[in-house]
Amino acid sequence: MEFFKPPSPFADSSIMVILFTILISLGFAGKHTPNQSGTAISEIAAHYLEKKPRLTMEACNGLVLDILSDAGITMKGRVDSLWAQSRSQGWTHHRKTPRAGDLVFWHRTYDRNRNGKVDDQFTHIGVVISVDAQQTALIVHRGSKGIRPLRMNLHHPDTYKQGDHVYNDFLAASGYGRKDERLSGQLFAGFATLGTHTNTTVANTQKARTQQPSPSTPKHVTAASVSSVEQWQDIPPQVRRRVQLGRGVLSGRLRQLNCEQLWALRNAIFARHGFHFQTARAQQLFSTMTWYQKNVSVTQKTAAGYLTSLDYENIEMIMRLEHRRCE
Repeated sequence: MEFFKPPSPFADSSIMVILFTILISLGFAGKHTPNQSGTAISEIAAHYLEKKPRLTMEACNGLVLDILSDAGITMKGRVDSLWAQSRSQGWTHHRKTPRAGDLVFWHRTYDRNRNGKVDDQFTHIGVVISVDAQQTALIVHRGSKGIRPLRMNLHHPDTYKQGDHVYNDFLAASGYGRKDERLSGQLFAGFATLGTHTNTTVANTQKARTQQPSPSTPKHVTAASVSSVEQWQDIPPQVRRRVQLGRGVLSGRLRQLNCEQLWALRNAIFARHGFHFQTARAQQLFSTMTWYQKNVSVTQKTAAGYLTSLDYENIEMIMRLEHRRCE
């Protein structure tokens, strides 16, 4: 934002150390707009499969929870807990052909309770990215080898492969379970199509938003502000999403942005907290963002109390690039 535009007081390393020490203990829970469409979830899942980012929790449920978090959906717990939450909302089903964005659950993939018996229920989870013409689902999951693709076809659950087409990948842990029950289709437990019945928390959040005044649209939009909006829209959606959700941004992604985009992204970190912008340039840009809710209490003097340690890391990376490349 403008008051952090170089030169900045946060360029001083001693001040940065003090602020980071304070902010690590504060944290911030951003307000996200739930996007429960299967397309949105599957697009995020495909990004995770392609880029294989570091997860908040390196486990199969950690991958799914991070994907859902990027879509603005808050769920917590182990695989069996996620199934219970989905079932309580009426999201679960056992249709043979899933939809893109569905959660997939499996039984008996490993001995979770370590009792030496093949009796573990809801032990693994993934997200459907797409379904091909043969009704084979492409799924992203986090296994022993990290974030990987997985195929499953419930129309041929006992078939690994026919010709060059793989119907069901092997899923059960090596040495666990029956030798003739190791394929993804054989261990299938159920699907969950999120959003088929909206839960109370989401409903109340959406109702509250409809009662709040939406950001005002400027009466006079200059050519510069139109350019800023267009530049913002050209930033890769994964980068915008991570900033809006308060997550870390990879420096390699930032190096692909121009000066206008770096400025917009840096200010978006503050906009996420509702910062009360004073310049027409920032006001005109963020008044077009449906997720921006202005908070008059978040100003230049109080912003440090709202920013998180990840916010500061993102700001510092962006500013370094701006110092080198931008006036």
